[in-house]
Amino acid sequence: EDELRSAIENTIGKTNPLGGTIDTLLLQPYVRGTEYVVNVASRNGTQVTDAWMSQKKCSGSLILYQREDLVRSSSDVQGVVDYVKQTLDALGIRNGPSHTEVMRTDEGEVVLLEVNPRFQGCRPHARDAAALGRSAFEAVADSFLRPAIFMAEAEKPYTSEKAVCQLFLACPCEQAGALNKEMLSLIACLPTFVTFNRELYPLNRFCPRQGEREWFSRTGRVVFPPIRCKGRTTYLLNSPGVILLSDADATREADYDLIRRNERGLYLPAE
Repeated sequence: EDELRSAIENTIGKTNPLGGTIDTLLLQPYVRGTEYVVNVASRNGTQVTDAWMSQKKCSGSLILYQREDLVRSSSDVQGVVDYVKQTLDALGIRNGPSHTEVMRTDEGEVVLLEVNPRFQGCRPHARDAAALGRSAFEAVADSFLRPAIFMAEAEKPYTSEKAVCQLFLACPCEQAGALNKEMLSLIACLPTFVTFNRELYPLNRFCPRQGEREWFSRTGRVVFPPIRCKGRTTYLLNSPGVILLSDADATREADYDLIRRNERGLYLPAE
């Protein structure tokens, strides 16, 4: 009870990430299990566009995103998908995009964490379709412009042919500094690299295409503009960025591990 009281006192009155003042808190029970993100397009039907299994880690009082892995088939998480659709119906979200996060507990129960009538943040638009095969933006557009195609897709079980992982960077440095452009260049030339996202998204215009990466990797001629880190990562919105990887499981995991092992070198000391 003392810890709870202290947490409330240390939060009320502070500025939230969007610049407003925190004057109300919502308390949720701690739920242990596996977290899922489910994105849906709705219009006289529902179409699951993509679903992710989310992994986070605790660092003291902080909970930091580590990675999200694309769920390959609704059969892997059918109970989760059914629960999300029932939640949208109960809330009357019947048109447009929605972004829902749930936890499947160790006992198999699905528990709602949050639901939002919007697209998920951190979506790379055009590159989304290349990585996932189809994007939520396309699905919502189809629901209004090509409703027959939308309904045909909505009737199909959710599947993804792609094996995709989102890696969330986390800076340990207290002071903001520049990001190591040489390391960013090496990441952009990895065989499984798809796109940079969030704070790193502007770098995509400089990245080599898939067929050019071997040449760029040999010559070291990928040139990025300077980009700075916001300092120590304390939550999602001040993460240095997100890296999208896609390929066969073994290759993708090897590149993921390579980035994680060398991530500390990505953050240069503040000048």
